[in-house]
Amino acid sequence: MDIEGALVWLGEHQPLPTDIEMTQEIADQFDEIRKLFLMHSDSRCIPLFLNAFGGRNGWGMYQLIGDVLKKYPSHEILPHLLEGLKSSNQYVKQWCAEIATSFPDPSLVSPLAALLGDQNYDVKSSTIIALQQIQDMRVRSILEVYYQHEEDESLRELIGF
Repeated sequence: MDIEGALVWLGEHQPLPTDIEMTQEIADQFDEIRKLFLMHSDSRCIPLFLNAFGGRNGWGMYQLIGDVLKKYPSHEILPHLLEGLKSSNQYVKQWCAEIATSFPDPSLVSPLAALLGDQNYDVKSSTIIALQQIQDMRVRSILEVYYQHEEDESLRELIGF
């Protein structure tokens, strides 16, 4: 498959099926496309990868998307990451928060802080870790307030106060 075909395929699979509905054929095709973009950069793939998350871990493939995205400078990733953090898809939010740990930037503080109110544990834990990577004076006060109100002990421990 060439770059144009890969972009079309990704666009048609937004998001990928849930982990339960995933097929071997789709997983294999996605992995081949991921490998293609590891070898051949094209920034048009960024929003497509950031919105591909259709389930908890995509049979282990989602963890590998970061390798593709790390090839791009922050200024190309951040606009799409900001959009992903606002997604109505909980998996897109969670994985974008996780990917944000590799692109710590003050522009992410407010959208990440908003995700601390999410009901999903994985979204909140990924968000806490992402916030902790950002060198910004707002982060500590955001996490302090969150810590005071969070009842889940494991999330409180993750903050580490």
